[in-house]
Amino acid sequence: MKTTAVLDGDEYVINGSKTFITNGYLADLVIVVAKTDPKAGAKGTSLFLVEADTPGSPRASAWKRWE
Repeated sequence: MKTTAVLDGDEYVINGSKTFITNGYLADLVIVVAKTDPKAGAKGTSLFLVEADTPGSPRASAWKRWE
């Protein structure tokens, strides 16, 4: 897994890429899996609920690929 999430103040900054999600455009929330502590192995993996209309979110970014 290459996606990372770094705590910046009281928010996480998620950086990574995604694959196409069938019917993803219908979702209001997207679950993102990211490494928050690479040294901790599997215990350093976290799940994030991201609102689909968040700037830079997986759904918002995916539609730009089709334009």
